[in-house]
Amino acid sequence: MEDQERITVEKGHDPSLYTELRLFIEGARCKGAYLLLLAPVNRRLFEDGKIINTHREYCKVMKELALELNVLLMDVCDNTHFSRQGAIEIAKLVIDGIKNDIDLPLKIF
Repeated sequence: MEDQERITVEKGHDPSLYTELRLFIEGARCKGAYLLLLAPVNRRLFEDGKIINTHREYCKVMKELALELNVLLMDVCDNTHFSRQGAIEIAKLVIDGIKNDIDLPLKIF
């Protein structure tokens, strides 16, 4: 990783998320990276017509860690396996959030 490299993280399938993510954040910060965590995307699982949060624990851990370590977090929680157009739209929302809603040096990129 180069100094001040841009890093986004979307991780939600690892049981040791807290430990690994904490080590990743601390290592990236040592290199001067600008960090933005992306909360994991739900799987397509519905109950009574409403989507079920299939990553409840992961989201909870990620949000707690973001608060604890003062890392920005963007919740892109939606259906998984986006169509190509859906993935593009989610990416646009992330970019829009970085440009307009987040006080983060990533704006310059």
